[in-house]
Amino acid sequence: MHMNTLAFLILSLPVLSAHAFGAEAPKGIAVEDLERALGGPVYGQSWALVIGINEYPAGSPFRPLNFAVADAEAMQDLLVRYYGFPAENVTLLLDGQATRAGILSALIDLGECSKENDRVLVYFSGHGHTVELPREGKRGYLVPYGVKLREQDLSGAAKVERECVPMTEVRQKARLMAARHILFLIDACYSGLSVSGKSPQAVPYHLTTIASRPMIGILTAGRAGGGGLRGPRFG
Repeated sequence: MHMNTLAFLILSLPVLSAHAFGAEAPKGIAVEDLERALGGPVYGQSWALVIGINEYPAGSPFRPLNFAVADAEAMQDLLVRYYGFPAENVTLLLDGQATRAGILSALIDLGECSKENDRVLVYFSGHGHTVELPREGKRGYLVPYGVKLREQDLSGAAKVERECVPMTEVRQKARLMAARHILFLIDACYSGLSVSGKSPQAVPYHLTTIASRPMIGILTAGRAGGGGLRGPRFG
């Protein structure tokens, strides 16, 4: 993971993880401390797209999930309650709303809404898939609601490209976003994920400098050929 990803993780995820696991928030540098050091708010606006998919078609190679929708709803609640995301700035796509077209449209909406000093978080809980491309190695995909794939289709790059959301497309949509910090949290089972950072420089050690640098990061849970996080918090 590109080290600039730490900028957003330091500002948001330690407390997020603590709440998710029912623990107390860890002590450390608070957002208020950063705001004082920076001489103003860390971010202008906060935007999020939260996606959870339990239901996949009968006969599909992707089995239904038990907790992806609940995880997405919990994420929405955490962002609004603890992290200063305005409720109206958080788009929630559950099951039938999370089609291929719906996901891509919502990503474009983030590009239209977000400004230079904003932060954007995209959370996906559902199935993922990886295909070996004829000439370019592996490519990762998010599997949307209503996907029309059979077991024999999974190795065909063209069919998967038509039905699923390629991470290359997600990366292109991220480039439409002017936000300073963009983070993708993906709980799915696959590899081939890549979202490039805007800034290739080495990360400075001062948090105030890190917080001011633009970046795009991705954090995944799960692996190709295996399950993502499981349990009542991780469907």
